[in-house]
Amino acid sequence: LLAEDPSRPAIFVQHYPLSTSDGWWDDYDTTDTTIVERKQRLLDMIAKREHAVFLAGHNHRSSQRPWKVGERVVNEYVAPYFGGRGGVIAVLVSPTRGILEVRTLLSAPS
Repeated sequence: LLAEDPSRPAIFVQHYPLSTSDGWWDDYDTTDTTIVERKQRLLDMIAKREHAVFLAGHNHRSSQRPWKVGERVVNEYVAPYFGGRGGVIAVLVSPTRGILEVRTLLSAPS
């Protein structure tokens, strides 16, 4: 899929945000790469796409952060925890125009 066409919209999802502390990115010596290399590899993979977004969770609070990769910007969206006044991330994607909108939707308290 990713090798087919870089203009095709892509949504990347991973549990740990790039913005979380480095300790969560530790692979316990299962590879010969550093934390910085692993994060950069993910950013480079996303930045190759014309229309891409990176979604993550783990932090239990909503946040957004842009990551500069060369001349491109990779937008990271972290989903809030669903309990209480939590919510989800919704992505509106057009097959012809790419990613149109990313929004955090908060649930109403019961």
